[in-house]
Amino acid sequence: MQANALAQHVRRILWRNGDTSREPGVYVTTTVNFGDKPAGCVAIAALRMTAAKYGDKYPDAQYFLQYRTYVDDATAGADTKERLRELSLELEEIAAHGGFQFKETLMS
Repeated sequence: MQANALAQHVRRILWRNGDTSREPGVYVTTTVNFGDKPAGCVAIAALRMTAAKYGDKYPDAQYFLQYRTYVDDATAGADTKERLRELSLELEEIAAHGGFQFKETLMS
């Protein structure tokens, strides 16, 4: 997930790559790092924004992504296993627009 320009410079680092004879270069992180305190909140907000922007085609999946997810967990249900498989594909399609991928789907 890309960090905005301000957030990139909050984590600015100096690096010489072991060469103490030269001045260090200035580097910034361009992505939100796993483990950052706001990383979970940023991921949730980004997923919800993705659902709002790309979910019109699949309103059920859009709802689940906006209101039934927490960081990397989502819960969804359907009346039949066939509909649940369709819903799973719809969730994946919407999420992919934001660069999100689900590791696995559990159905019972």
